Amino acid sequence: MIRTIDLTVRFGRRCALDGITAEFPAGVNGLIGPNGAGKSTLVRVLATLTAPTSGAVQLDGRPLAGADLREVRRGIGYLPQEFGYYPRYTAREFVEHFAWLKEVPAADLPGAVQGALERVGLADRADEKLRRLSGGMRQRVGIAQAIVNRPAVLLLDEPTAGLDPEQRAEFRGLLRELGADSSVVVSTHVVDDVAKACDRVWVLAEGRPVFSGTPEQLAVDGDVEQGYRAVLDSAREEAA
Repeated sequence: MIRTIDLTVRFGRRCALDGITAEFPAGVNGLIGPNGAGKSTLVRVLATLTAPTSGAVQLDGRPLAGADLREVRRGIGYLPQEFGYYPRYTAREFVEHFAWLKEVPAADLPGAVQGALERVGLADRADEKLRRLSGGMRQRVGIAQAIVNRPAVLLLDEPTAGLDPEQRAEFRGLLRELGADSSVVVSTHVVDDVAKACDRVWVLAEGRPVFSGTPEQLAVDGDVEQGYRAVLDSAREEAA
């Protein structure tokens, strides 16, 4: 369970997050909103990479403020919107490197790496150099490093970028599987990902949530995209 309490983040005069109070329980939690809505900032705060200006974050009831971040990060998997990689590494070497950084026990490391690569459908490409993989395959390697430590909290920022429609459908299945025993937070601009993979959804606009509920509750006449647009239109009218 992830909980934010009156969470605010400011960068100079700009308010990126404006007093967000929310709970992200086990399952797949979707964050969706226009560019600049605060999705990536919220994910980075939850990943302990950006400190809030005010407010609090709790993981399983424990406040992050004052916690040993090294210990906290052992239980977190994180895929940023753009991640760097070492072109000369193989997919296996790249995931092994992150497993080591996350302090996966040496005895468990080979199995953890192989299992992560299998879950993202790259077991047969594990020993290819990253520079030779397609953008979509490299994105799947990024997902593999995020899940190699079997985290209780999984944070994914635009994880389906670069995936083709078939890969995106496979990834949604993986998300649902991961959400069975983890709190997964997914930032995305793809409404279809939210409709087909998420248990709950938060729509953000200008740093604050303007909707929270299930995809079914967001939908208008069964159409999640239509409901999403209606929520944003209503938020703009209120702000005018």
